[in-house]
Amino acid sequence: MALVITIIMLWSNPGASSTCAPKKVMVVYSESSKVFLEFKRDVSARIPSNNLQFIHSSMLNNKQTVINDDVVYVAVGQTALQSVIKYQPHAPTLSVFNSYDYFNQIDDITNQPVSAIYIDPEPKKLIRLAHFFFPQGVKLLVLQTRGGTNYENSMGSTLPKGITSIQYEYINNKKEITRALSNIDEADVILALPDKDIYDTETLKSILLQSYRRGKVIIGYNPGMVKAGALSTIHYTPQIIGSEVESWLNEYCEYNETVPRSRYPRDFNIAINEQVARSMEIPLQNNEDIKKKIIAYIKKDISLVLHSSFRNNKTEKKINNIIKGIKKKNEQYGIKTISLSATDAKVPKLLEHNKLANVIAFGSKAFNRMAATSNDFFAVYIGSYNKAAITTPGIIYTASPNMQFKQLKKVLKNSNNRVKIKRIHVVYNENKSSWLIEQAKKSAKRHQLTLITYPSSSIKETAQHYEKLIATLTSADSIWLLNHTSKNILKLIVRASWKKKIPVFSNRLSDVEAGILFAAYPDLILTGTRLASIEKNRNNRLTPLLDLNYALNTRTATHLGIPVSTVLDDYKTTYPMHITE
Repeated sequence: MALVITIIMLWSNPGASSTCAPKKVMVVYSESSKVFLEFKRDVSARIPSNNLQFIHSSMLNNKQTVINDDVVYVAVGQTALQSVIKYQPHAPTLSVFNSYDYFNQIDDITNQPVSAIYIDPEPKKLIRLAHFFFPQGVKLLVLQTRGGTNYENSMGSTLPKGITSIQYEYINNKKEITRALSNIDEADVILALPDKDIYDTETLKSILLQSYRRGKVIIGYNPGMVKAGALSTIHYTPQIIGSEVESWLNEYCEYNETVPRSRYPRDFNIAINEQVARSMEIPLQNNEDIKKKIIAYIKKDISLVLHSSFRNNKTEKKINNIIKGIKKKNEQYGIKTISLSATDAKVPKLLEHNKLANVIAFGSKAFNRMAATSNDFFAVYIGSYNKAAITTPGIIYTASPNMQFKQLKKVLKNSNNRVKIKRIHVVYNENKSSWLIEQAKKSAKRHQLTLITYPSSSIKETAQHYEKLIATLTSADSIWLLNHTSKNILKLIVRASWKKKIPVFSNRLSDVEAGILFAAYPDLILTGTRLASIEKNRNNRLTPLLDLNYALNTRTATHLGIPVSTVLDDYKTTYPMHITE
């Protein structure tokens, strides 16, 4: 399947990536197999030893086993997952080395904070694998049990590029496999998808024999099938699963301790039966080179960029940097650009007629145009806050509160004045920022800070809040400039902060230039890379900007007793400004 990402850019100017980890990660296992030991070594190299513990599943119900509440579980295999669900039902849990079919048939996890990294290959990637071997077009036959996983529904009605047809044959039991294979002559490839009621040692031999006699190949779903006689498959090493665990834990932390959605691993390896390939006259050169080409082909994405005419060079640079980040995530990305007027009404039709898999919409106008279509593509959004896009995965163009609070504590840590911040004050627009304030409250608590909020609906009310606030500020206070403020209000805040030595921070470079301590601003290339990483079945929530750079006003820092030389490495931009006292 050719994964197509359409990027619509109707940019509206909105008003170094960092990772984190839970305090304790407990890996639960039931057997010390070779695969588990490889996985254990990999995870141990990724997570600090004081944050990581391995425990046998039988110990979870042992009364002598002391387990703190602040624990994230990684359950390895079926037995371990069942033990965690039974004895720690409300704990955030990641299931690994379990199949999509097994995990989604567990009734007890519906309302629990549990998700999975599936061990079986993603069906859509297997389709791309089949197309690699038959680039002129391929007809697929899929056998599946009635009442089992409905792959036909999950595939969707739109045929992937290069796939001539997909025929689904439903059977009630293994005795009907021979009948189902009577249609094999109409297909080029049998696409074997996980189904324990169809594929076992005996039935696989029969299916392989019948397909081989008729000159057909099988794309399998594990390396064992390839060894038995299937042409090829996708599979995951323990190191790939370890990398996914690390990514999942970072997402869990970054998204305010919310369990990410279940998903398939992004990276994968390829297994090929060279003997089968030769017998079917499928040309293979160097085996490892072919595998690299297949992986690149399966990952290959074509991005169609739709954008309004650039208003200025600054906007054009922003968009180009984000595209660089998208390409950086996967060098196989192809970017096509189509310029549209801001009032072009043809966008919905253009989207509907291109059989798109994914769309990244830049800005509210672009999102609204995209939402007007009846297509079933996967949508990703980036722009200012938009209520209509609240259920769409993507990025809101506002710096993460968690990252800013972390930076505040870090820059003040070495202050000569021993500044000890206990409270952060923020005046915010109720209509635009209420969603962010809820996240900020959780983040402040995590950093042992109290967030004091002042909702405002007008410039006048904002000014009144700041006048009252400034009169009561102490050395334990800090101000977070969340929404854009007028020049007069900003001057008032800067003068007060200078006089009382109060640290002020925001997400606008111009505020640092005016005299506040520091500001967070987006690393657009890394933001593009993050956009390219958002996939279907992954995290489906809007998040603030997580890939940030920081700017520092060195004169303000010095005034607050911060040794500038010790913190400069954390700041990409500095502003030595003259401030009138």
